[in-house]
Amino acid sequence: MKRFLIIISALFIIISPAFSVEWGGVFNNDSQGMLFEKDELGFTQSNAVNFWVKTPVSKSNKWNLSTELQYRYKLKAIPKSIDFLNILDLSLLKMSGSFDIAKNKVGISLGRFTISDSTFKIFNCKSDGAFLKFDFQRVLIDIYAGFTGLTNHLNNAGFLDSEGNLQSLEGDLYVFEKPYVPVILQIELPSLFANQSLSIQAFAAFDCSDVSNNKYYGTVDFSGPILASLFYKFSTTFGSQSFNNLMNYSSFLLMLFPNKFLSANFGVEYASGNQLIFSNFRTVSSYSLSDIATIELTNSIIPSVGVGFTFGNLYAKFDVKCGLEFVNNSISFNKVFGKLITYYNVFSDFQLGLDVNALLNVENSFDNAFSVSLKGAFVF
Repeated sequence: MKRFLIIISALFIIISPAFSVEWGGVFNNDSQGMLFEKDELGFTQSNAVNFWVKTPVSKSNKWNLSTELQYRYKLKAIPKSIDFLNILDLSLLKMSGSFDIAKNKVGISLGRFTISDSTFKIFNCKSDGAFLKFDFQRVLIDIYAGFTGLTNHLNNAGFLDSEGNLQSLEGDLYVFEKPYVPVILQIELPSLFANQSLSIQAFAAFDCSDVSNNKYYGTVDFSGPILASLFYKFSTTFGSQSFNNLMNYSSFLLMLFPNKFLSANFGVEYASGNQLIFSNFRTVSSYSLSDIATIELTNSIIPSVGVGFTFGNLYAKFDVKCGLEFVNNSISFNKVFGKLITYYNVFSDFQLGLDVNALLNVENSFDNAFSVSLKGAFVF
């Protein structure tokens, strides 16, 4: 890893005299207090420094090399446990550019960057790979293939095994991630009719260490305006684990923007369980709502509502999600999760934030949890 960073630094030194180099960084602070079951307290403290560099590598400025290096530490003190973790990560290393073919454009990205499926729930991780985007004006085609085994597990979402459990790896500073090969093919019609958009995506994740954990998904998305200030998005995904079962995840979201200060959203998600022809829905990477709360994206219906507003330099958003679980051919209401996010731009390079999270377990109050986070970001 050290030798790799030296090579990257040398590359920038070589090309810097020939091309203009943009650079900058962000210092982040996250101080979080938590209240768990039986009035037990917890605390986490995390600070991170991100340094990024971007430089063109062609005189036409159509090709750029971007990189981002991050150091972060996290101190976590919860009942009966204190953990301290150092993380060093090359979180971005991307060569990107485009060229024209007749009246069409082809975009290329090579290297390490975050990639996700169209739902942002099934797979959302850093990966090393190649991304191609073909813009045929009325039709957009995306192709991606990559490998996760060289990324840092400590700074990635993590992956689920064949039983749906998080595969955790021990270590400090830099731990190689579980090796997966994600492959994506997406076709999008951005203006199908009346500004409505349709996209179809095929996604596969090949587990290099467990063939039985290979997962395959097909997603269809519809989105667009209903009225001038009202938009919708409908998505349905059918998937399978090694072609031995059938899973489904579907979501519907309404977004309202009555003016430039206010927004609201109403949605519902469905993740299949063992009902009818379906099996428990499984994602590839882990998905959680916050450090204190998880509403599993399997065997559940998740209604949600949210409202956000902007007033000057202040932005705030409040969201509520409910967890409804299928139990013995009936629906059980068991969890409510609420989250308040606020940001205040003190000035252009300095931002303060306050997050409040609450998880209420309707069936067992001992599982209730609360957290308050004070955040700050300084751009240099």
